[in-house]
Amino acid sequence: MSTLERDLLKLLHKLARERNSREARLAERLLKIYEEARKELYINFINAQGGKDKLKIQHLEGVMREIERQIKYYTRLTTKARQEAIDEAFVMGQETVAGMLSAGGIPYSKIAVAGGIGTINRDMIENLIGNVPKLAGRVETHILNRIRDELTRGAVMGESIPKIARRILGTGLTQEGLKKPFPSVRARATTIARTEIIRASSTGFIDFTNKVQGVIGEEIFYSWITAGDGRVDPPCPALANGSDPRFESVPGMPGVYRRDNLPVPTIASHPRCRCRLVPVLRSWVKNGDLNLNTLKGKAA
Repeated sequence: MSTLERDLLKLLHKLARERNSREARLAERLLKIYEEARKELYINFINAQGGKDKLKIQHLEGVMREIERQIKYYTRLTTKARQEAIDEAFVMGQETVAGMLSAGGIPYSKIAVAGGIGTINRDMIENLIGNVPKLAGRVETHILNRIRDELTRGAVMGESIPKIARRILGTGLTQEGLKKPFPSVRARATTIARTEIIRASSTGFIDFTNKVQGVIGEEIFYSWITAGDGRVDPPCPALANGSDPRFESVPGMPGVYRRDNLPVPTIASHPRCRCRLVPVLRSWVKNGDLNLNTLKGKAA
């Protein structure tokens, strides 16, 4: 990657962060306004029920339904904005480190970049090939092998999570072999795709950075970031905010860990973990290239 390409990439990341930040702040403000309006309307509605003004009651009911609709919309919007920020930071971290390594004379075998997945590299693919998709449950061996093959093919092609999930749907996967069934086979396939790809991507990149940390003058840390929609396992938020006593955060950076003290999700404690390990350098935070508060869903 040339100096011009790195500068252009950095500028694009900066513009994307600024746009996402503006949209997220606006959505959060509107959400607060609607929540306050809902409280006031509810009080008026309770008072109106004690009277005989049916038109007023009907009007308030209609307004409250609209308020609820707007709250759901802006809740989804804020969740989406945060998830996009997480994905963008994940990709940025990998791309930036890859650029540093290339500048240092270390070749980085990048295949593709897909939205939300990050840089697809040899270490990631090796993790997919050598991994047994645990979320597939107790299924026949030939189906398990098909799932692993389709995960690998989809990753190599740089496909999105929905596309990889469609691949898994064609393997013969059913709801069998589960103590607690998913809402649908499609939901199960999507969960398998997202979880296994994220796990392989994170593990593969960690393996890669461990090999080449000596080339980079600054220490690479990792921030544990929970999924934007909050549908994660109980241990995940504690790891994200640095309150898990088993793991010590980098001083002044809660939820950011050194590589030798890095939480590693296990299928027992994180059966549906959808968290991300985002690469972090102190210089990124200091220069404003990475806003950890935004990723963690906190006010900046």
